[in-house]
Amino acid sequence: AEKKREALQYIRQHPGSFARLTLLRIAYWWSSNWQIRGTGRGAEWAAAGIWFGFALENFLALLGLILALRSGKKEAMPFAMLLIFYPLLYYVVFYQLRYRHPLEPALVLLGVYAVQRTFSREPAETPASAGAARTAG
Repeated sequence: AEKKREALQYIRQHPGSFARLTLLRIAYWWSSNWQIRGTGRGAEWAAAGIWFGFALENFLALLGLILALRSGKKEAMPFAMLLIFYPLLYYVVFYQLRYRHPLEPALVLLGVYAVQRTFSREPAETPASAGAARTAG
């Protein structure tokens, strides 16, 4: 109760600082805290590689989620809720990369779905075509 009171008091007294820290935690969540210890070109390349990996994974996962939602797949909704609601607490409280680990399998599945749908030779199934196929069959 004491820590909650202190936290709420800090937020009331420093709303700008709290907002800035929250935005930083959101950025770290989706791009990793890519601060690599060390100096020189090796550390810079390591940071760039980590950032690129996170950016690619996030882009493919978002694309997969959009494709799944647009095709009317009801299985996409739990993925959407997971990506929206799971990280909310970490946006405002505390961020460490390990807290993102439970989300990684879902991100990979959505990314694989995006790649499969993008490079598939089969036409995309829409809710209307799925319904027509069921009634015709």
